[in-house]
Amino acid sequence: MHTVLHAGSETAQTKGGDSGGRTRVAVAGATGYTGQELVRLLARHPSVTVTAAMSSGAAGAATRRLPALAHIWDGDIVPFMADGLAPLADLVFLALPDKILCRPDCAGLCPECGRDLNLEPHVHEGEEVDPRWAALQQLRHDL
Repeated sequence: MHTVLHAGSETAQTKGGDSGGRTRVAVAGATGYTGQELVRLLARHPSVTVTAAMSSGAAGAATRRLPALAHIWDGDIVPFMADGLAPLADLVFLALPDKILCRPDCAGLCPECGRDLNLEPHVHEGEEVDPRWAALQQLRHDL
């Protein structure tokens, strides 16, 4: 009923290859709840072919499957590789976590400036308002 192309197959790696007129899609973060729901919905969609599903984990992790979706989609979940998505799909759905950490005790990156909080712990003083929003900020104070 549905075509399944595995990430290692020749057809999946050919950009613009024949997929029966269907859009080739990939899901990054397919092992989380949202990612699994995307795979479930897309695998049944008549206009798309799921060509790749990637976990949000780093490269080097083991390939795995989604047993709960085996009756719908039996492809492999491969570790996340941003460079590997482009040749596999025409469209990529991102179901990645808000904050990916390198280790459990990682402080992450500063959402304001992007600096590594492990190397440079800091707090931004005051809230700087984008000048394009200044009129709304003034309206908030007036009300």
